Amino acid sequence: MAKKTKTHVRKRQITKAVLDILNKKALEGLTIESIAKKTRMTNSNVYRHFAGKDAVVGSVIERIGEALQKIVQDACKNRTPLESLEEIFMRHIKFIERNRYYPRIIFSENVYRAGPEISLALNRHMMGYSGEIKDILKRGIQCRCFSDDLDAEAAADTFVGLIQSIAMQWVISGYRFSPSKKGKKAWKIFLRGILTKG
Repeated sequence: MAKKTKTHVRKRQITKAVLDILNKKALEGLTIESIAKKTRMTNSNVYRHFAGKDAVVGSVIERIGEALQKIVQDACKNRTPLESLEEIFMRHIKFIERNRYYPRIIFSENVYRAGPEISLALNRHMMGYSGEIKDILKRGIQCRCFSDDLDAEAAADTFVGLIQSIAMQWVISGYRFSPSKKGKKAWKIFLRGILTKG
């Protein structure tokens, strides 16, 4: 049992080190050597816990999936569908603002060039997140918070797309603006499109 606990702790240490590295440089700059240096392990020790760089990136994608799931769960507690959506929208953007590794993973071509299990895992988490947004929108339509002719699937795609667009613009700008401020403006535009008319 002690050995399993140690392995778990080591994996968490390695994943945290990877997040620290990706908060400062692009995915292309991540190597087993840089991970070993950050964790003060040998290369062989890193390989003992992860088969290679793709496996390490996979652990980061799982971390992203867990973070998005927690954002949704926490935002939906004791809130209306409208309140939940706004809370998720702003929490997601703040998460990106605090964690530069997020856009560096999401928008990296290397992720999609890696083994199919990596891109499939990312797609699974993003589709699951989008599905949660779609379900909240459907509940809002049922309780007449949102327009009854609203296409929940298209609205969910737009919701996610707005967040990703802000993240992409932030990266391209060299992180020169506040995603949260831009997010507040984007939310107001999204809101006008989903509310009940009249």
